Amino acid sequence: MHTVQVSKIIQLPADKLWAALADYGGIYKFAPGVKHSEMLNDVVIGPGAQRICEFAAGGSVKEVITRFQEGAFYELDLYDIKAPIKAGSARFAVTPINPNKTKVEVIFNFQPKFGPLGWVMGKMLIEPQFSKGLAGMLKGLEDHVRTGKLVNQDGFLIDAEPMTA
Repeated sequence: MHTVQVSKIIQLPADKLWAALADYGGIYKFAPGVKHSEMLNDVVIGPGAQRICEFAAGGSVKEVITRFQEGAFYELDLYDIKAPIKAGSARFAVTPINPNKTKVEVIFNFQPKFGPLGWVMGKMLIEPQFSKGLAGMLKGLEDHVRTGKLVNQDGFLIDAEPMTA
């Protein structure tokens, strides 16, 4: 298994950042690499909630929340993966530092396809790509929560209705 861990200190209250993360089907609003996402069942957030993410670069993945603590973190497993990985999981966590400063962290674990060659590809190509993508997602989260605007596939803000929470 490969692991990519990215965190960011954001000068915003934890509850505002959590509200955006807890809009589970709305990850497309702040994740530049996700061109579309939607819920797959009636569980809005918490264990059993499922979403599909379609990526700007092609491919898609379905995800299901397996562990959840309101206002603090959720963990998810990937399935039906249309990408060069065969298994994966992630943890999204929000930790208040003070009333207007929060640490947001994403830990992503994955197993690449293609055996030993895939392991090398995972180290040399996929880990750096995911690290960059997750950092962009955290910047997008900050920008989206701060402005209420959507983040496009290039990481730029675009006009949209403010998020309701």
